[in-house]
Amino acid sequence: MAPARSAGAVNVVSIGGGTGQPALISALRKLDCPLNLSAIVAMADDGRSTGILRREEHMLPPGDLRKCMVALAANPTGPLARALEHRFSYLDNHAMGNLLIAALADETGDFMATLSAVEEMLGCVGRTLPSTLEPVAMAGVTAAGERVHGQALLSYGAGRLERVWLEPAEPAAYAPAAEAIRAADLVVIGPGSLFTSLMPNLLVPDIARALAETDACRIFVCPKADVPGETEGMAAEDYIDALDAAGFLPLVDVALFHRRDERARPGFSSHDPRFGRFPDVPLPAAAESRLARRIPAVLIRDMADEDACTAHDPRLLAAALTEVIDACHSARR
Repeated sequence: MAPARSAGAVNVVSIGGGTGQPALISALRKLDCPLNLSAIVAMADDGRSTGILRREEHMLPPGDLRKCMVALAANPTGPLARALEHRFSYLDNHAMGNLLIAALADETGDFMATLSAVEEMLGCVGRTLPSTLEPVAMAGVTAAGERVHGQALLSYGAGRLERVWLEPAEPAAYAPAAEAIRAADLVVIGPGSLFTSLMPNLLVPDIARALAETDACRIFVCPKADVPGETEGMAAEDYIDALDAAGFLPLVDVALFHRRDERARPGFSSHDPRFGRFPDVPLPAAAESRLARRIPAVLIRDMADEDACTAHDPRLLAAALTEVIDACHSARR
């Protein structure tokens, strides 16, 4: 049973995957307005627990769907939500939620009915929708010219990427996902891994078409931190270049970037001994005017989280998104 949708609420769609999308959902839930929230999730993941279940159970990847449903749970920090995130080190590090989804899908023979059952169990306040129901894989080319196959290898082992694609190249969209985009007031793309969490959604042709056709305000949230892997060394402008090269930049109305305000928080360091030092994605002042000529609106805010050096602060991200929603409403009056 799908979560009830509220009349008069703002229809918000999140597009992504990985760890960035649940963080975005947490921020959206802090907005001071009623929401109808839909999370559209990439279906190319093939790593860790999810990869094993894809190979052994011949099912769609459950991991990122699970993370979004937990983030949308009535109580995201309650015992049931935490149990679905629990991993068994002696069982190939499987997440309990992944095993539950696999078992329910096997018993019912209906993957979407399985997701509905988990949403009902968690009391989810929004919908979680795969971008496609087809079994897709990822491939790509690194900046060094090496061809790589598999989402996990592209994400963690290939180095900086130049281009990615899906195999098969034109999977059908899950129709309710495309419909949610067309009915949206606000679509948020990101934050998340550009090539392996965001683009696998946009590379589904009808998802991109729905984004082109929607009347929603479409916002791209650039990742905050420069982390090792697929986007290592990329500046904010490089992210926009990559979207442009893939043909997706016309689908962006607003680009939201993080830049630390040293005057407001002098001496604040991004160093975290748990993760090492991850500098912010560079956004030099000289790039601002160039970005403003390529994107209808550019918003730059300090959204650093003092407790998580690679993530946006959910409260500050929510405040920035509120600015976008208010601006979109004003533009339509």
